[in-house]
Amino acid sequence: MVNAAPVDSGRTALLAEPDVELAGCYSAYLGRHGYAVEQTSDGRQALVKAMAVPSPGIIVTNTSLHGIDGYSLVELLRTDSLTSRIPIIVLTTQTEAKAARLVEQARADAVLVQPIRAEALYEEILR
Repeated sequence: MVNAAPVDSGRTALLAEPDVELAGCYSAYLGRHGYAVEQTSDGRQALVKAMAVPSPGIIVTNTSLHGIDGYSLVELLRTDSLTSRIPIIVLTTQTEAKAARLVEQARADAVLVQPIRAEALYEEILR
């Protein structure tokens, strides 16, 4: 369901993750699989980067961001015509049922409950 284009089509992945180690791990793994990854730990920066031209091919956001949280970020992205169609994966430590309900309300494409391996994130991107 979630599908992002590899770097050869000029697309990037935007990764909004406050944990520096996880962000590095996810970014390195996606980079090895053909994605240019832009990282931030701040929700406001993620919003600005998502609205840049060209837009990222996919957005991966944690719910616990600095600035604005991941749920608010998804809601803002879904209301803007420039970003409303970008696939979004939300990473959370919430219980799966609560996370799924909150993500559904925010209209994200997928939710992954952490801890999650980089390989599982990549598999979700390919769906």
